[in-house]
Amino acid sequence: MTRDPVKPPDAPELETRDDEAGGTAAPAAADASGAPVETGAPGPEDYRDRWMRAAAELDNYRRRTLREREEWNHRRTTEIFDDLLRVRDDFERALAHAPEGGDDPVLSGFRLVYRHLVEFCERHGVTPFESAGEPFDPDLHDAILQVRRPGVEPDTVVEVVLPGYRLGERVLRHARVVVSTSDPGETVP
Repeated sequence: MTRDPVKPPDAPELETRDDEAGGTAAPAAADASGAPVETGAPGPEDYRDRWMRAAAELDNYRRRTLREREEWNHRRTTEIFDDLLRVRDDFERALAHAPEGGDDPVLSGFRLVYRHLVEFCERHGVTPFESAGEPFDPDLHDAILQVRRPGVEPDTVVEVVLPGYRLGERVLRHARVVVSTSDPGETVP
């Protein structure tokens, strides 16, 4: 005679799911009206929505990294050419005080190196832009001084202290210029 195990009165009843026990899955839950109730299991629409979101995030990531890489390249190129332009300025100042002509081999070598530097800059799209006699443009010029010049329109570049350069269409370095101003008694139209 076998005895049935006795269950204590306050012990919770253990539930087993048929699919865990190796049986068939339970039918979908329904509410009192018999309509199916969402059980939280993702359907095909959910998977498609997730896939579309992931694809959009990947596309945004690609565009963002491409833009950041281009910005980094431009910033790095600007830094390199900014340093090279300082060297070019030093060459130009030194050559401005060098005697013309002569057979000095050091001076000839100096001019050759300067010519190579200018060709290198031009080959990579770094070109100077004209400023003298042009109207002052804050996108191109840094005014370091204002002077009164009779017969010259106000806000005109009258002297270039340091030339400006472009890298392609972008301004690499603003020209440092002296700008004309009007006389105190003169009326500005």
